[in-house]
Amino acid sequence: MRNTKTLTGPVCCVCRLKKRGCDRQKPTCGGCQAKGVSHECSYRPEDMPPPPPRRRRTTTRAFSDLDAVAISTPNNERLREGRRARRSPRFAQGDVIEISSISSDQSYHTAVFTQEEGSRLNDGDVQASQVTRLQRAVEERTGRVKDEDLTDSIPLLTQIPMFTNGVIQPSVSRANGEDLPVHLSQEMADRLILSYLAREYANLPILDLSEFQTAYETTRTEQDIAAAPSSFHGLLNTIFSLAGLNRSDVNDEIVTSLFNRGQRMSRDMENSGSLCGRIQSYILQSQYLYATGNSRLAWMFIGFTIRMAQVLGPYFTAGVQDTRGRRNRELARRLWHSAMILERMIALQLGLPPQTSDPLKVPLPTHWDTDYTDFISGGNPAVTADRPSLVEFLTACARLYSHVEDVLAWEDELRMQPNTCAAKKLLSFDFKLFLEVDTLLYDWQASLPSFLQDDTAGGIWDDPVVYRQRNVLRARYLYVRLRLYRPLLTLGLALSTKCNCRPGGRPHATKDESSLSSSPVIFSMVRDASFKSVTVALELINLIHAHESGPLDGSPDDKHRNLISPSWENIDYIYACGTVFLAARQSNFASFNNNNNNNSGTIYEVEVETSLTRAIDLLDRYHSIRPNGKVARIAQLCCNTLKGLSDVIKRPGAADVSTSVPTALDENIRNRLVERTRNGNSAHNRNRGQSVEDTSGYYGWVESLPIDLAGPLE
Repeated sequence: MRNTKTLTGPVCCVCRLKKRGCDRQKPTCGGCQAKGVSHECSYRPEDMPPPPPRRRRTTTRAFSDLDAVAISTPNNERLREGRRARRSPRFAQGDVIEISSISSDQSYHTAVFTQEEGSRLNDGDVQASQVTRLQRAVEERTGRVKDEDLTDSIPLLTQIPMFTNGVIQPSVSRANGEDLPVHLSQEMADRLILSYLAREYANLPILDLSEFQTAYETTRTEQDIAAAPSSFHGLLNTIFSLAGLNRSDVNDEIVTSLFNRGQRMSRDMENSGSLCGRIQSYILQSQYLYATGNSRLAWMFIGFTIRMAQVLGPYFTAGVQDTRGRRNRELARRLWHSAMILERMIALQLGLPPQTSDPLKVPLPTHWDTDYTDFISGGNPAVTADRPSLVEFLTACARLYSHVEDVLAWEDELRMQPNTCAAKKLLSFDFKLFLEVDTLLYDWQASLPSFLQDDTAGGIWDDPVVYRQRNVLRARYLYVRLRLYRPLLTLGLALSTKCNCRPGGRPHATKDESSLSSSPVIFSMVRDASFKSVTVALELINLIHAHESGPLDGSPDDKHRNLISPSWENIDYIYACGTVFLAARQSNFASFNNNNNNNSGTIYEVEVETSLTRAIDLLDRYHSIRPNGKVARIAQLCCNTLKGLSDVIKRPGAADVSTSVPTALDENIRNRLVERTRNGNSAHNRNRGQSVEDTSGYYGWVESLPIDLAGPLE
């Protein structure tokens, strides 16, 4: 019988890598001595080779995630059976497409949108027409979040282009049905690239900048820099169109043609590019649709982009040691969080809850050498350890917008219904969510890096890219704060007006009663939130007004212009500030000081009036930028609505807003406002036939959004 010796201890790193027997002798095993590689023999854990990767069926994984995008219908069910389900399904015109959350069985059907181009603005009754559409628009928006009936919408869905090899392709209307031939000079292409890198890319760094610069340098040698058919040229044309929106020397026809060309190239070359490249293209197209006022289409498109980004799941947490693997992992994380940020920006604009919960379940990205802002702006690198970085801005935005879902849920819970008692609603409500989000936003602000702090100035912090990032982040933070405080301002306004549950219809809180020692403590929270709503709105308007300088014109001073968020973001911010100013004028919880003495913690009426005028002027200025576009028309609708509401509130005898605003609007306006909140409330739905003539104290105009005013523009 042969003697056997039991070997104990780990195998050395060389034998493990070669998959051969090891006698486990130390400090050098016999096998390595015999092969002459004793210097490579090691038993340290850090020297051991990584375990072999498990085999993954990537095709099955990819399409298992993409299946969440398609609803089974009689036309496509047979294509999804058996072995044929492994191939990209071809959808017929009768198929219903939905962007849905994997974890939810009730999803907002983002593929439903209106195809009408919309009404034209008349010079005579434009003010009345915009106010008239307000009430019904707000009703429709807040009532269609979850339980939608698609029975009547299926004919509309068939008008949307279906999948091309599994990819949703949104349609963009053109005046004559054909693209304008565009030839970009090398100088103009360079300007557009520099503008994109300093603005859109600095806010959403979705590219591997080293690879992009190498590919672009190769492209610059071509005769027509944007015409060659390739996936990179599709990406490049979309970048050109997005950057062109900020410039006055690129007209609407060129911008639209560049986008259509880029979209067509990306679709045609879809199978030749990488998965990350396709996701980059879809994020850019979503940015363009969002920037041009096609918010519902952008919402649909970013939803599909997120579903495709879920296929990158293995890359999010991959433990890689080589440089290429690390860059792939960090790029995948950037794409995920960029898509999350964009989805939440659109969700705030539409007033809809995000479809993807827990965005921070994917680890936040880390830095590359090309991520520092001085690499883009051409400035000198900072000698301090706190060197400004694009990734710091991206992670700050990702953490800020992770609270959007709770803010929108808070808005929905505190929304006032017609003919309801504000005091009973206020006293019965649980403020845990409000206090939690308020505390988290305070912690978020305190945790910002020094170059993104609001009070930072001088030296490297005055780099135009850093300066713009700081202002953009501040504006976004203030807007999220405003959306959190505004529901309490609305309740304070309702408490300040007549209520049917009080004898003689007296209000629950007059200016004196709201601060009495006998008043409920919750009134103090309403008073503080109302005060903060106005102060936040004042700061936000002043921030935009101080840094808004119009579109770029190709001058050397362009990099120092518009050191603030773009106009398509600012319109939502400005309109919300305007409605807050108007509501605060009527609330007993937001009293103004008419004296000129400088007391801290005091709001002066003249300051509010000046900021309201600035808000209207800014919206009017945005209307003059690309006046034929949807964004310009939305800006004009917001401007006219603020003017109309201001005239109604300032009208003599309008001291009681519960009667002045509803009665000043005609029956169609009142019906529209009431319909928006009734749609989602079953108790109200049972009484839909009741007259709205007796409706008083409805405050939907305070929470209205620009998208409510746009109506058929989309």
